[in-house]
Amino acid sequence: ISIRAARAGDASRLSYILAMSWKFAYDGCIDRQYLDGLKGDEWVELFKGWIAEGNPRLLVADADDVSVGCVSHGPSREAMSEYFPDTNDGDWGEIAILYALPEHVGKGVGHALMREALRRMQGSFGSCYLGVLRENSRARAFYERHGFADTGIEHEVRVGDSTGINLLYTHSFM
Repeated sequence: ISIRAARAGDASRLSYILAMSWKFAYDGCIDRQYLDGLKGDEWVELFKGWIAEGNPRLLVADADDVSVGCVSHGPSREAMSEYFPDTNDGDWGEIAILYALPEHVGKGVGHALMREALRRMQGSFGSCYLGVLRENSRARAFYERHGFADTGIEHEVRVGDSTGINLLYTHSFM
């Protein structure tokens, strides 16, 4: 597994990775009809924008010269001082996405991506956060192994015809 920065030509593949990962990771958590309707091109424009702007930064995991996973990292998109009043918003980073193709889950792709994203964020931020669906116990355990902790803060999220609860997890670099 090699980790590299995303390039302009990666947007379509990253969108495909996200769609296939959602079908796998969110089965039973999100409306099945919505998941079945994902074709793989839903997020091409989003990824093109992220790559062009460099915010958030995107890392890609390649296995045998094929992209199999991705992670985003960068400054917080939310005012975290709303939840943690004793902190400065500029001290917060965010992991917005971390996905690996289903056939690569459990093969170290996610761990390699997370380690590299955290390494790159250290020194720039005091803490970082991410959101994870309450029902996604596999992802919650993964994040906890990487030093993230459930804050007890919950947000309702709507995807397709499903409503779920997103948990706020944080990681401290101090």
